[in-house]
Amino acid sequence: MHGDRDWVGARKLLRKALRGKDPNSHWLMAKMAQTYNSEGKYASAMTWVRRALKLAPRCPIAQWEQVLALSGRSKHAQAVGVLKTLIRRPVRSYLAAGDCAQSESWVRTFVTDCYIMVAWEEQSQHRHAEAARAYRQHIRRRVRGSRSIVGGSLRWVRVNLSIQETLRDNAR
Repeated sequence: MHGDRDWVGARKLLRKALRGKDPNSHWLMAKMAQTYNSEGKYASAMTWVRRALKLAPRCPIAQWEQVLALSGRSKHAQAVGVLKTLIRRPVRSYLAAGDCAQSESWVRTFVTDCYIMVAWEEQSQHRHAEAARAYRQHIRRRVRGSRSIVGGSLRWVRVNLSIQETLRDNAR
């Protein structure tokens, strides 16, 4: 996911910060989860996600790491549930989220990426109609100017949409 980064070293730094000035930093806990997710250690990631969400239940970064850990543990329906919650969440709630507040452009990109994650999760479960709907939403948002960090090129997304629509139509 993130190449050859030193996740063990990153965890040492995060633990040091958690033991020092920021023992209750949900953000540091979410970053700890990220290091485990990046190594495919999803059970450990989920442990840190739970700790972060206990302190900040609506933190989008912690919820994103939760999605990755759930997906890695093949809990696709739960991952989709979290993603749909993030998608339905009003933009203003992201902007006025205290320590978790984000910019409007960040929120647009984040929600756009939530749609591609829904598409991938639904696709992995052979739920082609649902995957196609999520791909279409992702494309609509991108065409309107939203960026995507995880979505790949629009051409690639459109090819995947076409595949899901074909599979959906063949299943009828």
